[in-house]
Amino acid sequence: YTPQIIQADQVSIALLAEARRYIEIIALKEAAGAIPQGIRLPVSGTDIERAIQSQRLFTQADSDAPSLGRMRAQMNAPLIAGGVAIGTLNVASLQANAFPQRDEQLLMQIANVMASTIQNRRLFAQTQAALDENRQQNQALRRALAALQQTQNQLLAAEKMASLGELTA
Repeated sequence: YTPQIIQADQVSIALLAEARRYIEIIALKEAAGAIPQGIRLPVSGTDIERAIQSQRLFTQADSDAPSLGRMRAQMNAPLIAGGVAIGTLNVASLQANAFPQRDEQLLMQIANVMASTIQNRRLFAQTQAALDENRQQNQALRRALAALQQTQNQLLAAEKMASLGELTA
């Protein structure tokens, strides 16, 4: 919903990956010539890194920085979950001074909701993986128990036969 709430030419999410040294870009709305979705880039020295490290909104109202491509204005809002930045929500515009203070506040609010959602999905996936692993271990334990019970029954049967053999002897 971000592109519908904040007028921007480009909207993306950058999630930290690989020991927090890289970001993975997920585009929500792309401008022509934008970075392809799913690409991993080094985070060091980027505006995204600034937002992540400071855990504050980083803005450029009027820039001709090569890192922005054709974009003139940008905002990078940190995605903070559990007090830890996990990435950023980024918006950019072809026009300078495109984002009023109201948009800054809205972007931070959207980033907070997104961070919670992303973290909840990650925790759900971890819980599902742990549940699947527990189910597999449970099945393995059931098979081992069944094998032990079968061995115990065989031993009991062998002892009975040995006892009968001693009685008849």
